[in-house]
Amino acid sequence: MYPKKFQDVILTAIDVRDSEIEHAVRVDDVTDETILVTAPFDANGYAILLPVGSRVNVGYMLDGYVSFDTVVLEHKKERVPLVELAKPARDQIRRVQRRQNFRVPVTLRTTVQVGADTFRLNLLDLSAGGFLACASKQLLGEGDVIHGSLTLDLEKGECPIQYSGTVSRVTYEPTEGDWQFGVEFQEVSPNADRIVRYCMERQRRFLRTLRTLEQSNQM
Repeated sequence: MYPKKFQDVILTAIDVRDSEIEHAVRVDDVTDETILVTAPFDANGYAILLPVGSRVNVGYMLDGYVSFDTVVLEHKKERVPLVELAKPARDQIRRVQRRQNFRVPVTLRTTVQVGADTFRLNLLDLSAGGFLACASKQLLGEGDVIHGSLTLDLEKGECPIQYSGTVSRVTYEPTEGDWQFGVEFQEVSPNADRIVRYCMERQRRFLRTLRTLEQSNQM
C-alpha cells in the first residue's frame, strides 16, 4: 500500500490562507518509519521549504488513487533537496474515489458532440474532474450535456479517453478574444485514473524543464 521508491506522488500542503496547494514530487526512499520525497519547487525553480510539523497529504496511484495524511519531520540538504515525512500506519492509507482538484495546463484538443453537432475544442487545463476549453465562437451553452474524446500522451504511450460531461460555465474573454467553457465530467472511460496519471506526469515534466532552465541560467 505504501508508495514505491522513485514513484511520482502528489504532495498537498496548506498555505497561510488555508488554501490547498498541490505539488508533483517523487519518492526518494521508504524506511520503516519515514518516507523521503523530493522537495516541491516553485514556478521559478526554487525549493519550497514546508514548515517542520506542518500537515500534508500524499496521493499516488496503485490499482486506484490512494492517499494519506502525515506531517513534515525535517528537510535534508542533498544534491536534490528532500523532505522527510512520517510514515503512516497501513490503516491510515485510504482509497479516493476520484481526484478532481489536481489541475494542470495542457495543449490538448478534444472532439465534442452535442446533439447532432460535432466540433473540436482546444483545452486550456485538465483534471480528473473536468477541463477548461476555448474556441473563437460560442459553441456551447451552460448546462449542455456533451460527449467527447481526447488522447493523452502518457509516458507508456498514447491513451484514448471517452467521456460525457456537463458545461458548468461559459465566459467570454475579451483580452484573449475567445469563449471559454468549463466542463465537469460525469463519466470517463476507461477511468479517471488515467487522467490523474497524465496530470502527474505533465506536472513533473514541467518542473523538470524549469530546473533545467534554472541550471542553464546559473552557468
